Amino acid sequence: MEIILTAKLNDHIVEFESNLGYGTAYWKSNEPPILNTYYNIELDIDDFFEWGKKYYY
Repeated sequence: MEIILTAKLNDHIVEFESNLGYGTAYWKSNEPPILNTYYNIELDIDDFFEWGKKYYY
């Protein structure tokens, strides 16, 4: 899936947008994320999630 990073909340938590919507995710790479950059990623969802809600940490 292709995403664009829109915000870096801390060293490992980022916000992103994709063609499926937006979300908050754990950034696992050793390379720091670059905002407003497109990435091709694999997305694992192993937790509860809801459409249409935005959470702030």
